Amino acid sequence: MKYAKEAFGEFHNYTIRNRIFLSSNLFKQFQKIDDVMWEAIVQREYGQEGDDQSMWLEAYKKIRDETNPIRDEIERLIQKRLHYHEAE
Repeated sequence: MKYAKEAFGEFHNYTIRNRIFLSSNLFKQFQKIDDVMWEAIVQREYGQEGDDQSMWLEAYKKIRDETNPIRDEIERLIQKRLHYHEAE
């Protein structure tokens, strides 16, 4: 769990430090992922403390199910910003 929290901290700080380079829509999507990951980390810790493996699984599913659509939206926004569709 220590490494997950460290990685989350790096992700969180990176997005905050670099938000000046992100459009407001793009930054909002990164914030959504940030929120989902933090909630899952907390849920995982509670599950670990209570020895509840179902909470561990729920935390994993939360990250997978909620971040994948946000990631897809981030990709779309970046491609739009880079005018990717014009190069096709």
